Amino acid sequence: LLGAVPAVAEVNPSVAYVAAHDSSSEAQERATFVCDGHDDQVEIQQALFSVPVGGTVVLAAGTYNCSTMIIPKANTTLKGEGADSTFLRFSRTGRISVEQEGVTLDSFHIQGHQHSSSIKWLGVLTIYASHTKVHNITGTADASIQAVFLLLHNPPVYQPTLEDIEFVNCRVVDTGTYGFLHNAWGTENKVIKNVRYEDCQAINCGQFGAFNSWVTGFNFAELNDIENLRVNNCLAEGTLESGFHFEWDPEKRDCILTNCVSRDNGQKEY
Repeated sequence: LLGAVPAVAEVNPSVAYVAAHDSSSEAQERATFVCDGHDDQVEIQQALFSVPVGGTVVLAAGTYNCSTMIIPKANTTLKGEGADSTFLRFSRTGRISVEQEGVTLDSFHIQGHQHSSSIKWLGVLTIYASHTKVHNITGTADASIQAVFLLLHNPPVYQPTLEDIEFVNCRVVDTGTYGFLHNAWGTENKVIKNVRYEDCQAINCGQFGAFNSWVTGFNFAELNDIENLRVNNCLAEGTLESGFHFEWDPEKRDCILTNCVSRDNGQKEY
């Protein structure tokens, strides 16, 4: 029709797009925030602040270099374009720190290397808060940090019981450190409960350097007590010490591993 107004693409205020310095030109043109390859956590954090409750930050395919923390807001999603396309490389004090409830992380690759000694006992992804979902993430790290994926009960950060954590299709490959680790700091309320693993893998943990001589693939009870754990269709292979590990002294209740494979672990000399 004469005089018709061209349709304009509707902007969704609940979604923010971030592009890396090496993302495609199309991704950079669409992005709300474009990173320059240095301290890219700044733009990612700005994007997370910009979306409302229930919002999503989409990371375009590319490499993001982060030297300090990314802290997702409560009830937000941080999503990449696949573990073989979106890469978050953390160094110094860089990591993802989940300190608020209801966070979803999906479809990217995390790498930790050359971390500061001030965070050596943490994880490249450290989860302090409940109701967290981690889907389709692959990770690795050198021996400068304790774990790739860490569930940590730490009352100064998050006081309630740490519970309702879900890992689906997550992999740890070729590390100098622990793959999936549950731990607790402090002496009270050390229970981590209602944790689910589905189709996850820990491969060659501790084969490329070693954080210590007890590196495991999945460590479900270190200093924490564990209750209502479900581990389905998971693989631990080529680990320095145990594939699936529970330390001897914490309390364990209602822990079920189904259709899991432990293969060629215990690689260290006795």
